[in-house]
Amino acid sequence: MIPLALKVTLVLFSAIVFRGAHKPPNSILHGPRPPKNATPAEKRDWIFNHYGPPLSSFQRKVCYIITIFESIFLLRTQYPVFNQLLPVKFDGKTSSYSSSDARFFALAFGIASDLLRISCQRRLGSSFTWHIAGLRHGTEDDSDETAGPRAEEKQTKQKLITTGPYSIVRHPSYTAFWMSLIGITTYHLLPGSFVRESGIVSETTVGKVVLGVWIISCIWISTFLALRIDTEDETLRTTFGKEWEMWRKQVPWRTIPGVW
Repeated sequence: MIPLALKVTLVLFSAIVFRGAHKPPNSILHGPRPPKNATPAEKRDWIFNHYGPPLSSFQRKVCYIITIFESIFLLRTQYPVFNQLLPVKFDGKTSSYSSSDARFFALAFGIASDLLRISCQRRLGSSFTWHIAGLRHGTEDDSDETAGPRAEEKQTKQKLITTGPYSIVRHPSYTAFWMSLIGITTYHLLPGSFVRESGIVSETTVGKVVLGVWIISCIWISTFLALRIDTEDETLRTTFGKEWEMWRKQVPWRTIPGVW
């Protein structure tokens, strides 16, 4: 049985690392809409950078709010006074799954994924960017600014990162992003969580709308990231030539070892 203090600590820590993994580490630049003759990759890059940040911000805010309620919900199991702080009052009849520690494996999975993504950010530093190198459409200063969630080496630095997570798959940041969403979503939707036990999703319109937007935003961002992989590989191949080709032979997998 996991101690209550550890459970609450893990829940709070999950929100902290979720923010660190999903918040752009640098300022975001919004260039003008690409011309009609722009390539599909350029158009996707602009759409992603235009709509991705607000969707990511929405996800972080939802995570913060749910984390607070989840922490209070856990504390009320031993300290009934906390029940007064919840928007829904509980009579003590909750799912038999609520005392199970199994769902904390999903939370640990999400935390580990966020830490992996943060590791990717730190390895690439200011080169961890929303933009695909060579596809920027902002001001002349864009080449000197970067912002996150894709680790893409700036051409001016001429340095290809192949160590750490990048020695296992070529796009570990994306892998970590998808794993993070799976972990945090699974934890908060399993029986025994505040979201499930309160009925806030199944019984309220606001809850249903928020969950719907959450799911749509996860699918939207994840799809755009997957669509960028071929373009990013081609950009890196063009930029680093033989160095990238050697790396590709050593690390043939893009996001999932042994699969893709």
